[in-house]
Amino acid sequence: MCGINGLFFGNGSPMGTESTLELIGRMNNRIAHRGPDDEGTWCDPQQGVFLGHRRLSILDLSQAGHQPYKDEQGNALVYNGELYDHLSYRNKLHSRHTFASSSDTEVLFELLKESESKTLDLIEGMFAFAFWSAREKSLLLVRDRIGKKPLYFTGDHNRFAFSSEIKALTELPWHNPEPDTEALYHFLTYNQLPAPYTLFKGVKKLGPGEWMRVDSNGIRTGIYWRPKRGTDMIHGEDAYAEKLLEQLRSAVERRLVSDVPVGAFMSGGVDSTAIVSLMKQIGGGQIKTYSIGFDGAPGYDERALAREAANRIGTEHHEHIITKRNLIDDLPEIIRTFDEPLADPTAIPIHYLAKMAKANGTQVVLTGDGADELFAGYSSWVRYSKLAPIYSALQKSPLLVRQVNYRLCSVMSSEGSSLREFAYRLSRGQTIFWGGARAIKEHNKNEILSESMRASCRNLDSYSIIQQIDQEYESEFENDEHSDFINRMCYTGLRFQIPSKYLFRMDRLGMAHGVEVRNPFLDQRIIETAMSIPGEMKIRGGVPKWILKQALTTILPHETLYRKKMGFCMPIREWAGELLIEYVDSTIDQFVQQHDVFNAHEVKRLLNRFKKGDKQLTNTVWTLYFLMNWFDQWMRKK
Repeated sequence: MCGINGLFFGNGSPMGTESTLELIGRMNNRIAHRGPDDEGTWCDPQQGVFLGHRRLSILDLSQAGHQPYKDEQGNALVYNGELYDHLSYRNKLHSRHTFASSSDTEVLFELLKESESKTLDLIEGMFAFAFWSAREKSLLLVRDRIGKKPLYFTGDHNRFAFSSEIKALTELPWHNPEPDTEALYHFLTYNQLPAPYTLFKGVKKLGPGEWMRVDSNGIRTGIYWRPKRGTDMIHGEDAYAEKLLEQLRSAVERRLVSDVPVGAFMSGGVDSTAIVSLMKQIGGGQIKTYSIGFDGAPGYDERALAREAANRIGTEHHEHIITKRNLIDDLPEIIRTFDEPLADPTAIPIHYLAKMAKANGTQVVLTGDGADELFAGYSSWVRYSKLAPIYSALQKSPLLVRQVNYRLCSVMSSEGSSLREFAYRLSRGQTIFWGGARAIKEHNKNEILSESMRASCRNLDSYSIIQQIDQEYESEFENDEHSDFINRMCYTGLRFQIPSKYLFRMDRLGMAHGVEVRNPFLDQRIIETAMSIPGEMKIRGGVPKWILKQALTTILPHETLYRKKMGFCMPIREWAGELLIEYVDSTIDQFVQQHDVFNAHEVKRLLNRFKKGDKQLTNTVWTLYFLMNWFDQWMRKK
């Protein structure tokens, strides 16, 4: 894994070559954690293109893998990622190219030189890269299909910049941090942001499966992949189960390719235990596994389950116990990691997992992320699947009835109540499932905003995020026999929660410690098979991930497959409730003077309800705490 940076000036650099290279160097330094092993810069001043790279050596640890990768014709590449099947591509290129390294970087470079469009159709893996074509005099930026690797950009073709992380873009002398009002409005609902949004005005991110071309004539963007059904004709539950296990085994094997040790994060649950079991079967050598526990919080502690699984499989298992004191002391450091905010408490244990893996010499880890979204693994999704027919019937009632119902719920239920939120959505003709909308409820979000912020957001509705994903789903699957509510939830999870939350937090926290994270369940083949499976095979008899559990019966014991899901959670209210209250209460007045975002009076009113025991406001208060800290760190004027 690596970090990439770059600048393009359509009319040549106004700063001069030496000053521009110094700027690239500073951008490299801001993301040095992504690549502690090596760095490099390259430029073609006449064409106005400047590239920078930080390297974390995973394949070919020699200097032959140094980047930016270039040739005598003036082509250049900066690349962050792994091509899992690069050896097969290498074999196809051997007849017309003599390789100087064993890195996948050289393979990608040669493929792009031959045909950029064919390369995008061919390659599989996790990646973000920028390729300068001397022949086309253009810069091609690409992000992988699922969104595992980030890519941010700002400007136009006259003055364009990109990077793996926003913090590098803050080095730009013309960058002045200013919040994007629309993005902030949506973040308050979701605690995360889909592409192209970021919280910095003028800074965007490339979406999963998208490309961008920049040259002296302008900027063009396009889509080269979206989730779709597999082409294999599969019939019957047994056939699906057999296919899934075969594909998962293959996906794990591809992700074991590395010139450094490969380990795994393991909770003892179905997904991570399946991954580790397959690693062992395939012959991954001595596997190091890592799990986290919480001192004095048994309801959140999965160490015993992970330890049991590790002993059964035969791994070298490592544990770390987080204390309440750790949480309070380390929260500021963890928040600083996120130049793009992610108010997700689960980031805290992942921080410690990555730190522990690095300390034990593990630079690559596999995880079970993605299975819950692809196969409907959440208990809340089971509840949604039961509520959906009732909600659908209520949507047919007269608008006035739905509006009166919402007003009654507003009087009778808490401000953080899910019932009240559902009534709100019903009154506005919106769908019931909003993916990861767990932060500040849409029905009372405007109440905590300042007067000017409310005015700026008057025509906004965060339902637009989900509506766009729903439209995508209908466009791709409207005539599909397996188009149903459960698969619609799975598609939303795949397109929204996975790239914007799970992959983002793993990339940012893993790379903060020089650890690469790989996700076998998010293999393209598994995704396409999952999108072909009827929803009734994913949730059956109230059992989530039913078909996946059928697929894993030969490698996991029954008690692991059907044990009640604990979930990877943090005791945030129990451990940090007082900290959240104290911080928000003591700084809100000063905050609103510096940043015209919140209504201090309404924030204090919600805080008082939280103090009195309204647990449904926990995510609201956590979001306020995180954002106020984040603004203090990242929205300081130069």
